[in-house]
Amino acid sequence: MRRARLPLLLGVALLALTGCSDLGDPYVPAPLEPPPPEFTVLWGDDVEPILQANCQGCHFPEMSVYANIVGVEAVGYGGPFRVAAGDTANSVLFQKISGNPAYGAQMPFGGALLPEQVTAIGTWIAEGALEN
Repeated sequence: MRRARLPLLLGVALLALTGCSDLGDPYVPAPLEPPPPEFTVLWGDDVEPILQANCQGCHFPEMSVYANIVGVEAVGYGGPFRVAAGDTANSVLFQKISGNPAYGAQMPFGGALLPEQVTAIGTWIAEGALEN
């Protein structure tokens, strides 16, 4: 009878030991989506009012400002676009308001924008020039 218990006892011990093994966490959570970017400058709150007050009187007074600057080819100027989303260096608008542009006069004609206005427009362009 003792001999019959030994295989049974060994079998139970083997099951108990394999049940205690650590194979890692069977639940692997899906990777988290990155949080949406936080924009520090918004088109409607910050940039559009600056352009409407200082630029729209001479440039596109009857049209949407946004639709006429972002991704629109800058014919006759040194940059490829009036506003190149994410790229102030290739945005003619930013070059013209930043002082001492490579071509033509600084805008607006009535006097330079305030430094914080230039910074706001530059930040908006660098953040992707979204219509937000």
